[in-house]
Amino acid sequence: MIKEAWQSVRRWFSRMFGKDVIRQAVQVEPAASDEMTNALKQWMDAFAGSPGWLSRKHPRTINLASTSSLYLARLVNAELHFQVEGSERADFLQQQVDRYVLPQITARTEEAIAGGCIALKPYLYGGGIAVDFVRADRFYPLTIEPTGDVKEAVFVDQRSSGGYVYTRLERHYFVDGVYHIGNTAYKSRSAENLGTQISLSDFAPWAEIEQVVAIEGISKPLFSVLRMPFANTVDGSKLPVSMYANAMDTLRDIDFLYSDYCFEFYSGRRKMMVAEEALERRNDGSCILPVDSDASDYYKALDFGNNPTKMFEDYTPEIRQQAYQDGMNQLLRIYEAQTGVSSGTYSLDVQTGAVTATQVISEDRNTYYTVSDIQRQSKAALEQLIEAMDVMATLYQLAPSGSYELTVSFGDSIFEDTATEFSRRMQLVSIGMKPELLLAWYFEVSEEEARGMLGEMSRLVDDGGMV
Repeated sequence: MIKEAWQSVRRWFSRMFGKDVIRQAVQVEPAASDEMTNALKQWMDAFAGSPGWLSRKHPRTINLASTSSLYLARLVNAELHFQVEGSERADFLQQQVDRYVLPQITARTEEAIAGGCIALKPYLYGGGIAVDFVRADRFYPLTIEPTGDVKEAVFVDQRSSGGYVYTRLERHYFVDGVYHIGNTAYKSRSAENLGTQISLSDFAPWAEIEQVVAIEGISKPLFSVLRMPFANTVDGSKLPVSMYANAMDTLRDIDFLYSDYCFEFYSGRRKMMVAEEALERRNDGSCILPVDSDASDYYKALDFGNNPTKMFEDYTPEIRQQAYQDGMNQLLRIYEAQTGVSSGTYSLDVQTGAVTATQVISEDRNTYYTVSDIQRQSKAALEQLIEAMDVMATLYQLAPSGSYELTVSFGDSIFEDTATEFSRRMQLVSIGMKPELLLAWYFEVSEEEARGMLGEMSRLVDDGGMV
């Protein structure tokens, strides 16, 4: 009962309005087709650990959708370097990123991988600019550029209070070249429909939000979208898809096999067959079975006939563990191929023995390509986010005007042998390459900073501080 209740709660978070609800509310047709809307619902249900294929016969899931999304998200952001510098405005932007973006970037990338994308929407908060990460099932693209970038969209903010569900639709759109942000609020008993429209002031958390804001002089939306680089095989549109969009059947088969695997252990527990003559009986003649014994989990009274020497018989079937494990590994390899990661990434086999860095690079090449593709998309989304935050800082006079230089980079030492590369560059230095180039690469600094580091080391040598 507890598990079923928790699954119903998790399903609430992945509920989506139908296209007709959004269409009626904003009088604009959402870009997503019915096929995409249904597919997104399935992806997010699987991510939440409540896939639609769970049943009484197959009640278990290994939640591979979430596990594999987290695995890639960690690889993508393991060595993320995000630096805004060059002015007081740049310092302000860096502070907002350090506070509201970087601490949650991995978790939000995980949601983007699962749902195909995630929107990064900055908003005013406490004299600064916070960032709302809106999952794919919480926003509806309206207009999509030929590049695939979302230009206009509706964002859904839904909260429960006092037995009611309050929904706010925030629409970003252009009219005659002027950027508009419109807000409408609704009150309902159900999370699956809007209900009755209310004033924003009727719900305290939204009381200070303006109904419509018009902003002139900008050509890009005040949000960015981190989209996945996988081809859309659902409806062929420009909308992004989940990493496991082509692997839903495999996820289902893995869960089915896992449920059967668990049942194999449950049904194969030791059983004790006991002759009826060996048991005490109740007044009505029924046998009294042991209820607290370390010998077995289950007792069954049987009539052994005229065989007085056979009072007990142990039944312990052989568990087909290896057969199930082999089957799981076959399905996992199919899933790896479908999601663009290297073979063996999710294998149940325990790897033993030393593995060289060269082996890791060779074996993880598919994963490296997939991670690199996601990193490129992440870099573009973060760059556009900073542009939007810069515009907001100007509009609301949050920081002095000034230019900035943005550096977004992702290290690859997880896949590349850094020690080997360092030795290679040291050899280049020995034949004439500038040493500051080596330091700039190793410490991820500019050449000017690297020259300063060399000068400091030279002074230490001259002062006798280094040998």
